[in-house]
Amino acid sequence: MLLMFNQFLLKEAIRSPIYLLNPAVIKQEEINLPRLSIVHYLDHAFDSHFPTRDLAYFSQIGSTKRIPIFHILDLVSTEETSMLLNKTAPQEVRKWSQENTKQFKNVNLLETPNTDVNVVSVYNYNILKDLYKYKSSLLSSHYKYLNLHSTLWHYVKAAIDKENESYQFVKIELPNVIPNVNVLDVILKFNPIKFARIVNDIRLAQVIDLYKWLTNETRENSTLKNISDEDSKRIIIEFNYKGFSSFMPLFVIRSVCDES
Repeated sequence: MLLMFNQFLLKEAIRSPIYLLNPAVIKQEEINLPRLSIVHYLDHAFDSHFPTRDLAYFSQIGSTKRIPIFHILDLVSTEETSMLLNKTAPQEVRKWSQENTKQFKNVNLLETPNTDVNVVSVYNYNILKDLYKYKSSLLSSHYKYLNLHSTLWHYVKAAIDKENESYQFVKIELPNVIPNVNVLDVILKFNPIKFARIVNDIRLAQVIDLYKWLTNETRENSTLKNISDEDSKRIIIEFNYKGFSSFMPLFVIRSVCDES
């Protein structure tokens, strides 16, 4: 059974800056999300375009329950793309949906939000990872990151605007080393080509992207730029490192930044 949100905060999340000194850290397989959770699923570690029923996010959901899933089939920005690579994406989704109909149900969650509080719903972005070919340049990986993550955060915002009772979960894989604030500020001053050369780890790119949003002067340059401080109350960031996760509401991260 899924937890109530306050139970989740007590057991599995960093609910206030004062708990940063002794944060709740749990094994990935022990995750128990709260009711009304929406998982924005983008996994850079695997090539698969689809989730499986044995994901930790679904472990507390009854086996007879079908999980609502909304497959995002195109980017909101296609800057610096040269051609569509996967022209059969809709057919791929249709085939997967037919094969997994007992575990998942294909739903446009912006038109029909999930109303079953005991089921986690999913926005799936993985088919976008290799949907387009990019122009050959030093900035191709940079634009691929921007287009993909701008799309994810576009739908996080749209989901909140559709109904503000659910909690939006976004996973950030942490790199082995996170630069301190002074180094981050230097990195943000790099020109795009130097930035793309130095920040060549998508995990570090996500951390920097979040840092941009937290800082008023650079928020407009973040893929989270359309997320307001009010929206941040409905967003939970899952920081994951080598199979362990720590959950932190985005507004708490913002409050830490304000206090520092």
